[in-house]
Amino acid sequence: SSTPAGADARLQPPSPSQYFCETPSCPIAARSFWSSYKHHATLKLLGAIGPNGEFTFLSSAYGGSSSDVEITRACGFLECVERADVILADKAFTVEHECNLKYARLMHPAFAFKGQKYFSAEHAAATSRIARARIHVERAFARLGMFHYLQKEVKLSQADIFGICVRV
Repeated sequence: SSTPAGADARLQPPSPSQYFCETPSCPIAARSFWSSYKHHATLKLLGAIGPNGEFTFLSSAYGGSSSDVEITRACGFLECVERADVILADKAFTVEHECNLKYARLMHPAFAFKGQKYFSAEHAAATSRIARARIHVERAFARLGMFHYLQKEVKLSQADIFGICVRV
């Protein structure tokens, strides 16, 4: 289909957003919360927005070392995917098989292969359309980040209710 990216997308999941949390004193637990990206213990949330910019899905919290794909498969997001949904995602969002089983379409930016200097005009245009639509996901999470509760380090005793608090 040649519809513009974003126009028919019902779910647009980003890479999970990360929020600082206390570092557990137990080394094994600390490892599951450690984010090599943030260089700190974090909690991750996966969210999806619809074409109107509203959150249509927000997961529970996961430890910062959890991969995006692990969270996606475990959090219930895929159960929300319906036939003919178009899901816009970044290139690390590798759940195409699961989307195909639901008869949904996963769209992500074109991949550059080793030795490839340029994208075709078609790939460049498609990547640009996806990027323009996906910026709204980043903006939605930026709006969440404005809440005082999310600007401070989350206590470990609140980790299990963190996702609920963010949803409210």
